[in-house]
Amino acid sequence: MSYVVGESELNCFRFIKKVLDELYNQLPPSPDGKDITIQRSLDRFRDEYSYLDIGEVPNYNDYFKNFAYIYCYVAVHANIVYNLLNLDGSLELARAFDGNALKLSCVGGGPGSDFLGILKFLRQNKKEALLNFEIYDKEANWFESLKMWRKLLPDVYNKFQVSARFAMVDVCNPESWKKYPQLWDADLFTMSYMMSEVYSKKGEANVFFRHGSNELDSFTLSD
Repeated sequence: MSYVVGESELNCFRFIKKVLDELYNQLPPSPDGKDITIQRSLDRFRDEYSYLDIGEVPNYNDYFKNFAYIYCYVAVHANIVYNLLNLDGSLELARAFDGNALKLSCVGGGPGSDFLGILKFLRQNKKEALLNFEIYDKEANWFESLKMWRKLLPDVYNKFQVSARFAMVDVCNPESWKKYPQLWDADLFTMSYMMSEVYSKKGEANVFFRHGSNELDSFTLSD
């Protein structure tokens, strides 16, 4: 079944439910049942995230963990981006979306959290920007989730003439991100939850950020 979000709204939580309905039907069989396997994945995330400070990062190369992550985190992360764009201190940034064609590099963009937050901001504020999203993440499985967005948001894609591409990039591996010099050719960069995953590896990650400093006014991670 295909869903279309209403022309005047983009509610992150309702939309994520529709994504999850689609994903649930695509999950492979599980000996203990889908629901129990999803709950175990949620429990694993809670355990694994407690070790981020010592450099142990969860992997997302399992369809049940993909489902659990979208269920637990994506709508919240999207609304954080949406709310940040609505802050009084973000007015100059918000004006960048007025009638412009924008290229966005979503680094660690995963299944599209930043993407969804920006789309919600544009819809709720009646912005007219044309959008070219480049989503970079080291987990290939997220591409499968992202393919649903065009199916479930056809009116949004058409309104903003959205162009969205996905590439596998690990910011801690220069051989990975140097293949995509176009990453730096963007009007706006987003990096949300990814920062907590790379902070413990800031030595490797700062090679990425220092390279960015040569391309634009970037930054590095510090203690």
